[in-house]
Amino acid sequence: MLGRVFSSSLGTILLIVLVSKVLIFSIGFVTTFFNEGPSDPLSIMRQFCRWDGPHYIDIARNWYVNTGEQRFFLVFFPLYPLLIRLTTFNWQYVNLSALLISNVSSIIAAIYLFKLVKLDFEEDVAKRSVFYMSFFPTAYFLCATYTESLFLALTISCVYYARYRKWHFSLSIHC
Repeated sequence: MLGRVFSSSLGTILLIVLVSKVLIFSIGFVTTFFNEGPSDPLSIMRQFCRWDGPHYIDIARNWYVNTGEQRFFLVFFPLYPLLIRLTTFNWQYVNLSALLISNVSSIIAAIYLFKLVKLDFEEDVAKRSVFYMSFFPTAYFLCATYTESLFLALTISCVYYARYRKWHFSLSIHC
């Protein structure tokens, strides 16, 4: 059964995306190790939670407030912090929840990118498009605690369903 899954197009796409994520997280681990020395595993998660990432996590914890520095966070859209809040069971591991949402969203984006490109081109071109998306230097942002992977998953899936004129939501992963 597992052999059939990984011999299919879906298996190839998942393999491409997972290899790229392992490579990106390995680079993050090595840079954290050389910059900070041996430390706890949570420091590796903090490596992928920079710039706007802490703001999304703060919104997930406190929602939108109108006092202090957090009153400026109103420029951030609420879907990503809401998903972080829904998947967090222990606030000590909130970075892990944010990373999980980003990485699952980028896998969904890769699947829909493959399906969208396959509508107009051969399967080989669709696999290469997933490869280029996964290994392009900015693929780091699809692994970190940012909204880019969620945005990409939603937009690519919307364009895919618009091509079929299916205006209702349905999740189908068959490649």
